[in-house]
Amino acid sequence: MARRAAAHPASPGPAGRRPMRSPPRVAWGRWLVGLVAASGLAIACGSAAKRREVLSFFFDGVEEDEGPRVPPLPDDAARPDATTGVAAPPPRASGSTHAPFANRACYLCHPGSRVGGLAVRGPDICLDCHDLADFTGPFTHAPLLSEGCGLCHEPHESRERHLVRGPEGALCRRCHDVSDVQYTAWHAPIPADVRCTHCHDPHSAPSRQLLRTLDAARCGSCHPRQVDPALANHAPINAGTCTPCHTGDHRGARPYLSDRGDALCLMCHDASALSGGAYHLPGSAATCTSCHDPHGPSPANRRELGTPPRSPRPPTPGGAPDAAR
Repeated sequence: MARRAAAHPASPGPAGRRPMRSPPRVAWGRWLVGLVAASGLAIACGSAAKRREVLSFFFDGVEEDEGPRVPPLPDDAARPDATTGVAAPPPRASGSTHAPFANRACYLCHPGSRVGGLAVRGPDICLDCHDLADFTGPFTHAPLLSEGCGLCHEPHESRERHLVRGPEGALCRRCHDVSDVQYTAWHAPIPADVRCTHCHDPHSAPSRQLLRTLDAARCGSCHPRQVDPALANHAPINAGTCTPCHTGDHRGARPYLSDRGDALCLMCHDASALSGGAYHLPGSAATCTSCHDPHGPSPANRRELGTPPRSPRPPTPGGAPDAAR
């Protein structure tokens, strides 16, 4: 009893004796329980980096964080340029790949080895490399300004061209009602092989409808006869443009036309030269297109717009027809 009392003295009294200390095993156990509890809380609530830090303290072989995982480059992939660090991605059989992603230059958008977020939040992230002036103009696609490029484009890779988020028609119909583009009153339905961007610029254009330049080459891919100078000698067609007459909407009172009826012709032709005379009777219900085909010779009258008639005047009583003026 004496030895045990010496080894473990009784609790000190108020006369200045030292306080009793917990046995070493008890103190170690309490410390270990607290450490495990704190570690469990960090694993459950902390970030991925914090979980790896805690687990690697207790266990060997925990994988180190090396930043975002990027698939290895194929042997034929483009390598970063020595000057800029970025090269164009290799040609793909289909789809498209963002050059920084193809060349593992993730740091251009994701700075730091352990940063999963973007360098800049929102639409401005793309402007670190791309100039906004290249995509804006007199009329700019509203979502480009309000939502940014990510509404239509993937940041890494896509099965479609230009990193778009889906097939072109389906992508446009996310915002545009199909009834806006499937029209039959004046124009045949859009052919299956014609894309929206064939006529419309998805970023900006000089017209409110975001129409590209409607020249003979673009329009002639679907309307070859209407733009053939051998069949029509209309001045705009000779100039290789369709926009003097065709700038309207898909549907409405004058689909695809800048104005309706004779008002369209009078945008260029002088009204005083078109009334009265041998062929134009005052008050006639006939319109310009009753006699004139703006895209080619009309079966009723083979005259060109804005030129003197090529056919002779109607025969006068008792005489031969007058010569054409």
